[in-house]
Amino acid sequence: MSYNIETILSEKFETIISRGTLNTRMRDYYDVYILLTING
Repeated sequence: MSYNIETILSEKFETIISRGTLNTRMRDYYDVYILLTING
């Protein structure tokens, strides 16, 4: 079972917003970048 791209991105954005830009993990930004780059 796997998650669709929309679900993953929405969870990443929720984490970034809820934790604040200075308190989130850099991996969250990287994951969003890679997902958007690969899936256009």
